[in-house]
Amino acid sequence: MQMRMRAPLRPRRAGAGAALLLALLAGCGGPAPITDCVARGDLVPICRFRNPEDLEAVGSWLLISEFAGMKDGPGGGGLIAFRPGDGARQRLWPVKGAKPAAAASGVGAAECPGPPDAAAFSPHGLGLSADAATLLVVNHGGREAVEFFSVSPGADAAYRDPTSANPDEDPPPRLAWQGCVPLPERVVGNDVAALPDGGFVVSHFGRPGFTGTWQVARGENSGLLLLWDAAEGLRAVQGSGASGPNGVVASADGSQFFYAEWALRRVVRVSRTGAQRLSTKPLGFRPDNLTWREDGKLLVAGHRLDGLGDMRACFGLPPGDDNCGLPSVVALLDPESLEHRVLLDHDPARVSGAATVALQHGEFIWIGTFAGDRLVRMAVP
Repeated sequence: MQMRMRAPLRPRRAGAGAALLLALLAGCGGPAPITDCVARGDLVPICRFRNPEDLEAVGSWLLISEFAGMKDGPGGGGLIAFRPGDGARQRLWPVKGAKPAAAASGVGAAECPGPPDAAAFSPHGLGLSADAATLLVVNHGGREAVEFFSVSPGADAAYRDPTSANPDEDPPPRLAWQGCVPLPERVVGNDVAALPDGGFVVSHFGRPGFTGTWQVARGENSGLLLLWDAAEGLRAVQGSGASGPNGVVASADGSQFFYAEWALRRVVRVSRTGAQRLSTKPLGFRPDNLTWREDGKLLVAGHRLDGLGDMRACFGLPPGDDNCGLPSVVALLDPESLEHRVLLDHDPARVSGAATVALQHGEFIWIGTFAGDRLVRMAVP
């Protein structure tokens, strides 16, 4: 039996997954913040971002969710394009002066009330369709919803790089809001993956407030995966209950989902029907987002967090110290055997901490964070 869920249309405030732990952190210590922007060894920071929590690649550009809802409170987040080749950047959404978009016919849920509030926008997990034509975004700002954006090639007038000999060459992609799927009351979305049929799977980390916080802290089931398509709407993926479901990806045919069980330090594989479920052995770190490599293996990024007091390093920093010092890990996971190999163990954190995502783009792996001002580049091992 599939649980059908209908979303309320009234806006509400909801924090992101790890933010559920804030109530337990008052007065605790943790690793020291990172106060410089200096390369060390193979790790090269690229600074002046704002909590670059998740990444997708479109051509020569990276699409970045600057997530303002966890460390800094809701509002002020955005979707950014960054070109690693020369460091060019462009804000894609929201853009000052842009006219509000109308919902595209047949995109998202019929009950979507309209475009998100640009001033409250707080993007979290990203999911790019296989044809790179649609970007899905988990949004916490003003409402809890999965937002649909169309992705199209950049027009010549969309970007001018004054440092380039060819300023009109390779402009960033353009985004246009198309629709949304509001999430039900007491659901806190985290990450989303696009499916071949035009639907998606989204992870629900846990209920907002004390109940969800307590469940995650104790390693109890706090959330699950939710599946959506236009025909059947939103419903639970059977057998997907977990403690702090975090990043999620889908197999190419959409028959299997892989997701991070943050609280229990493992990755879970479950079939779309819920008939089969397997999990890794504990990874030794708390996994956040997952990304596919071209060779069919998964990059898993996360952070070491032994005691909840260590989260003070991310949420209790004084003004000006913006970079969490939680040690970061990147591992390579075989989706069949569920065996993993550690590629990076950045402990103690000296370049960036609190890793959330690792994405291979060309000859480098790019690492994001939920509490920092930087991406980090490392060579593919």
